[in-house]
Amino acid sequence: MNNNTTRAESVAAADAFFETDPESVIRTEFDTDESDAVVVTVVTTVATIVDEAVDAMPPLFNSIDTEAMTELMAHGRHRPHPTLVSFSYHGCYVTVSSRGEIIVVAPPE
Repeated sequence: MNNNTTRAESVAAADAFFETDPESVIRTEFDTDESDAVVVTVVTTVATIVDEAVDAMPPLFNSIDTEAMTELMAHGRHRPHPTLVSFSYHGCYVTVSSRGEIIVVAPPE
């Protein structure tokens, strides 16, 4: 996203890129002041979209270095542009923003 691209334009571009049914995408937020909020929110959001219990989910650290992601989000929240991290978890495509936003795209059926 360049300096002239708005958040709405970038979300629309992401939606077009994924060409997904809107019901297969969940957008949620986490509290950027809570150190473990990003990890908890990713796991609970993915559990919701794949319809599984949170305690049945595989550890997130098997997909991404959770400590590094937490640090990136903490440091990125004070920058003029958001820090974004994208990865796969339990078949879903996840993007996390240092602005406290998470987008999860469900796995293809």
